[in-house]
Amino acid sequence: MVEPMAAGIMYLALIPLSPWLIVQGLKFTYRNTAYRNVRFDFKGDYMGALYHFIVLPLVAAVTLYLALPWVIKKIHQFMFGNCEYGGEKLQLNTSTGQYYKAALVVFLVSIVAFILIASSMAGTLTTMQGSEAPNPLSFLPIILVMYFFSFLVQSVFNAMIRNHIAESLKADELVRFESRITVAGYLGITLLNAVLILFTLGLAFPAAKVIKMRYIASKTTVFLTPRIDHMANQVEGKESAFGEEAAGMFDTDLSIV
Repeated sequence: MVEPMAAGIMYLALIPLSPWLIVQGLKFTYRNTAYRNVRFDFKGDYMGALYHFIVLPLVAAVTLYLALPWVIKKIHQFMFGNCEYGGEKLQLNTSTGQYYKAALVVFLVSIVAFILIASSMAGTLTTMQGSEAPNPLSFLPIILVMYFFSFLVQSVFNAMIRNHIAESLKADELVRFESRITVAGYLGITLLNAVLILFTLGLAFPAAKVIKMRYIASKTTVFLTPRIDHMANQVEGKESAFGEEAAGMFDTDLSIV
């Protein structure tokens, strides 16, 4: 009885603490990313993280997740819109409609997945009728279909949103981005990484991250203006090891930039 109570208390304590940890993780990630010896910086604060990572997900839940695409857009704007390079703030003007478009595509793919899985399950159950000792391997095709579609849904949303973020992220007269990630390409990388991690019992996780980053980098173009040559570093000092742990805890993914 004591252990569940202790776990509940720790969970409640983490709710007000998590926005601060998120901010520290984002600061560490940005400040350890540099171009031409000019380091990035993150200017988001605790209250912003509290609103975007605690309050808005509750809003999504209350609306039965109909507001989830909008919430994801707001979270992305907080993460990227508070980024600075050499004192110049990046701007992210994403469209809510694009997030709902990606969500609609994901919904349609999910319907197809549900139909295929239901059909496979019905066929398997029909085959097993009258069998005294059902073969567990009969469910393998269903598991594989579910496994494939779980990655397909993720790849559809990530590919569409990453391209939109890249097109919408810019700093006036300094830099703009272009992304050409495809659903098929992202799905292939995701499935490859899933197989590597599965068959190495997680040991290939760093290699999987590198494979993913290389693919994203190969599909991303950065357009710079001559003004980039005059930017000066505005970030001094080194980030603490605690910030590194916070970044790892929340797996901060800023690879779009």
